[in-house]
Amino acid sequence: MSSSTPSSLPNAPLSVPSPQDDYDLLLAVAAELHKNGEETNGGITAIEQLNQKMGLETLLQPSWGELFLQVKGEQVRVVAAVPENINMSRVVATLHIVEAFCAGQIDKAGMKAALADAGCLPVSNLWLFVFACTIGAGALSIINGATHVEPIGLIMICAGLSGLLRRGLANVLNANTFLQMFAATLLAGLVGAIGFSWHISSAMRLVALGPLFVLVPGPTILNGMIDIAALRFPLGFARVAYGLFTVLVMCTGVIIGLTFGGTTLPALVPNQEVPFWIDVICAGIAAGSYGVFFSMPLRLIWYPVLTGMLAHAIRWEAIYGFGLSNFTGAGLACLMVGIVLVPIARRRHLPFAGVGFASVVSMVPGVFLFRMSGGLVEILHKAQNTSTALIGVVISDSTTALLTVVMMALGLVLPISAYAHFNREKSSKVA
Repeated sequence: MSSSTPSSLPNAPLSVPSPQDDYDLLLAVAAELHKNGEETNGGITAIEQLNQKMGLETLLQPSWGELFLQVKGEQVRVVAAVPENINMSRVVATLHIVEAFCAGQIDKAGMKAALADAGCLPVSNLWLFVFACTIGAGALSIINGATHVEPIGLIMICAGLSGLLRRGLANVLNANTFLQMFAATLLAGLVGAIGFSWHISSAMRLVALGPLFVLVPGPTILNGMIDIAALRFPLGFARVAYGLFTVLVMCTGVIIGLTFGGTTLPALVPNQEVPFWIDVICAGIAAGSYGVFFSMPLRLIWYPVLTGMLAHAIRWEAIYGFGLSNFTGAGLACLMVGIVLVPIARRRHLPFAGVGFASVVSMVPGVFLFRMSGGLVEILHKAQNTSTALIGVVISDSTTALLTVVMMALGLVLPISAYAHFNREKSSKVA
């Protein structure tokens, strides 16, 4: 009897490991970064590093609600990931995991387990979050012109209650961001109306506006501007639209709250100059508060605090020392923040949109945006009796707010775009 040869045996399937698990691992990394505030370039860079380590050839294509992973032009995996939140601790942990894997310190199984742990990292402690809301709102109100103890105290109390309300809606009812923002701003409007009736609110209605200053969705808009600068228009415009709609929800909530209380936001109110050292110190407090909102590792929170104080010193000197416009001063300050923080953010694995916005949040023209909203409502009510002065103020406020936001975005986006270009050039020369 003849012996069997390999050629005479039945065709058996080759025992070749499937790359599908590797693709899932890549998407898990990308989704964790995308959902928690990392800018798109950072997520793509992380996937490229993993590609090189694993010997894969994949391409990550992010969109607003989904991430697509392609291999040689063919879609192989899709995962849902909506970038509406920011948790810097999860981003830092995820990027450290990628770094450890690429350095050979952990294997794929270890990486998978570590990613699961990173995705479960909690947001900031509830009472720390409420405390940050309280002191952050107080500091931002002082920057925007609050001068008396009573209204500042009421602002801080309302901001703390708003923080509790937001966390309660998120944890108990699983409410989305819009409902959280509407409820918080409605509460602020009602408290503002009470403060006005008790004669402890100035004409600027800062008792109503102060708690809103800690709600501005800056990182989403900033990441959108970064995407637009990188020509990722669909994702960039989606991020910006989400941020702007959030602002619209905030304006609606506070106006409804004030209306229920029998008052509104006046448009014809002059701005007040804040002394230099008070301005700088309050900017640092606000930056630290936002670090807590974004669940930033506390050991790193001094980066936005010191940078925010320096930025406000530059802005104050530009406006009051050299007579430059508000938006020009904000743009110069943000440019400095970008130049200083981009390399730090890369080295410390921090999402730049989070740490950068925390540093400049005190310059966001929130008063102009909310006052513009109040002016538009007043124009609607008065109809034919609207004064030319009111229309002029509304146009002025809207123009100032728009130019300030654009200049701030340019100041922050230009350094990160330049840094990305420099790294690409450096990588191409090495290759």
